[in-house]
Amino acid sequence: MSLRSAALAALLLCWLAPAARAGDAKNVSVVGHIGGSTLAITATNGRVYHATGPTLVILDATQPANPVELGRSEALGGWIASIAVSGTRAYVAASDAGLYVLDVADAAAVHVLGHVDFHGNASGVAFSQGHAFVADSTFGVRAFDCSDPANPHEVGKLDTPGDAIAIRIAGFLAFVADGERGLRILDVSLPAQPTEIGSFLTPGYAQALDYAAGRVYVASNWAGLRIVDVSVPTAPQGLGLFDSFGFALGVKVVGTRAYLADGDQGTRILDVSDPTDPFELGEFRSPGPAYTSNVTVVSGYLYIADGDRGVKVLDVTDPAAPDWIASVEDPGFPQSVIVADGVAYVGSDTAGVWSVDVSDPAHPATIDLVDTPGSAFELTAQGAYLYAADGFSGLRVIDKTDPANLAEVGALDTPGFAFAIAVAGDYAYVADGDWGVRVVDVSDPTDPQPAASFFPPGVPNSIAVQGGHLYVGAGGAGLRVMDIADPLQPVEVGALEAGDSSVQDIALQGDYAYLAHANEGLKVVDISDPTSPTLVGEVRLIGIAYNVAVQGTLAFVTTGALGLRVVDVADPAAPREVGFFDTSTNAWRVAVDGEHIYVADQGGGLYILDFDEAGVSPIVGGTSFGLTAGASVSWTDGVVETAYLVQRFGLDDGSVTLLGPLGADVTQLDDDATQLTGSMYCYWLLALSDTGVVGTSDMYCALPRSAGGTLVAPRFTVRLNESQTTTISWDPPGDQDAYVLIAVPLDDSEPRVTLLEPEQTSVPDVTDGIPTCYTLISIRGAQTGQTEILCAIPGFAH
Repeated sequence: MSLRSAALAALLLCWLAPAARAGDAKNVSVVGHIGGSTLAITATNGRVYHATGPTLVILDATQPANPVELGRSEALGGWIASIAVSGTRAYVAASDAGLYVLDVADAAAVHVLGHVDFHGNASGVAFSQGHAFVADSTFGVRAFDCSDPANPHEVGKLDTPGDAIAIRIAGFLAFVADGERGLRILDVSLPAQPTEIGSFLTPGYAQALDYAAGRVYVASNWAGLRIVDVSVPTAPQGLGLFDSFGFALGVKVVGTRAYLADGDQGTRILDVSDPTDPFELGEFRSPGPAYTSNVTVVSGYLYIADGDRGVKVLDVTDPAAPDWIASVEDPGFPQSVIVADGVAYVGSDTAGVWSVDVSDPAHPATIDLVDTPGSAFELTAQGAYLYAADGFSGLRVIDKTDPANLAEVGALDTPGFAFAIAVAGDYAYVADGDWGVRVVDVSDPTDPQPAASFFPPGVPNSIAVQGGHLYVGAGGAGLRVMDIADPLQPVEVGALEAGDSSVQDIALQGDYAYLAHANEGLKVVDISDPTSPTLVGEVRLIGIAYNVAVQGTLAFVTTGALGLRVVDVADPAAPREVGFFDTSTNAWRVAVDGEHIYVADQGGGLYILDFDEAGVSPIVGGTSFGLTAGASVSWTDGVVETAYLVQRFGLDDGSVTLLGPLGADVTQLDDDATQLTGSMYCYWLLALSDTGVVGTSDMYCALPRSAGGTLVAPRFTVRLNESQTTTISWDPPGDQDAYVLIAVPLDDSEPRVTLLEPEQTSVPDVTDGIPTCYTLISIRGAQTGQTEILCAIPGFAH
């Protein structure tokens, strides 16, 4: 790209940056939420405040043996990493969603007062002097003025040398656990100018800390607990060290005791009366790993944020024999979900299977829990029974006749890892990893018996059944179709190879199979003839497609850290993304029941979502609008519009020109204006009806005079796919040896240079919503040809 082009690109980014930023949701909203990992906890004034995924929960601590929930917040935008409470407000560090200020005066009506999002990762928070000080593991310590709780705003920042994970305030000093760079001590007397005045390099990785009486206690992950004298903050001195043998992830000091959350080694109670020689008084091993950014103590009772197993309450009156007296637990690490008769059944990694009342989806409530020995990786139901693929513990059968009294009634430990399960009639089919597919006789659910097994190519990790055929996702071996007319002798009758990624999940509806195809997105396969499954359509999605559920003309796909994507499959040959919702951690499984979508988010809990079909623009999101070098603007016609306008922006002179109106049947506009030498133009499509503008596109820009050479690929076209991915296509110039695609993101990231095979005519590019410019170079021996530069600017469509 020439210097002039780069300058124009920079100008374009500055002009469009506010509109181009990707949001957390489109056409999808939260109805209800429950559960998630408990990684943060604090206490004050007879209340305990703890996280459950992205939700703040308040407990009454006046009766430790019977902790009562007083209220909870809505699901925030990210999982809660740290909590600070001052007066009637809670300040919440919500990981990549930034800082929240909540009103907690009335625990039964907790609500958000203010929120500030920032590029970073809010890992810890402390409050002092009317300011929230956030430990941002990406950019250090940030100070936010919260005098107006509805408008918290950043006033100061100091980038620490390590990863700022946790923070405590004492007077005008801030103590920061800074990862591999140990303890950092800051003067925050002027919040707008935080200044480092001291540091101490602790062993290990400074993960959490507490302050008491001139000393800082640093939980240093694998290196245990380090005690540091900070009475002279400019010259901190090491005092004592306790090697905990686990992973010291949280610490709370009360008097002469330190309570250490020690990962899979439980919670340790230490005597620190002599800070040079701390020693253990007692320990408690919980059923799940006790990992947290803190533990907290109220009137002689210890509250542990116990990760996937909620909150544990211990009586530590006798530190040598801590007594576990109570628990508070929601679905902690959900990784499977199905819905039946107003009840959601949620499989957890460590806790087993939960029943959750979702008859009022805005207020889901746990009903019961049945523990399974493994990890409930997938659930299915038939009649009165749930069937769980329980990882290394094989098949588990659970009686769900009474959701309030779930009971495991049968089991069969398969030899492999039970990834997935399907049930039809008297047989269950278990995708058992390296051990193939196991056929289990469940005619008596209380006594499942091995019946047969077979080994399709690849590693079976997903499975579905329909109409006498079994469909197996066999990892890199693609989709395999088995005739199960005789369940004891399955016969492969059809197959569809995987391509460059693996089949993660299968959903069947009518004549089509919908494949969650890892980094290749969603694939639609015609199975009207099971002996000849045929790929008819696909759409690339941001993230990795793990799981899929289909209802009517919509497919719902989980994509891990990128949340849920909604795909319109009304035209199987042209699926298009029409909505998304970014859950707080890792969206793993999805179920649909009526108008609600249920997403099991590992770490983030169970989300109940609604899709707003009315919010979908009549302009077909990603495939509707593209720009071909030259510039030819093209789009797919919609349903309700009566006319179109194309709005052209000239970046050289700031001109704005309306082209049109164009008839409802027009799908292309060839614009001669881009032939003007040295001009960069951007295009935006507006769809009109009798009521006004009913839909708009994303924006595309062209630098028309940058093409050159003898091998220019004609019809170089860029199309956005619902603002997150781009498809670049072209016609081959002929006899080329290879192509080089150059993608230049219009932010601080590096350009991407990709060598492509000579037979390729299109390639997807994941932009993550960042405006990006493209040019294609064709190569034949010593000859080359470069296309014009086209830019895709997401974020305008609505």
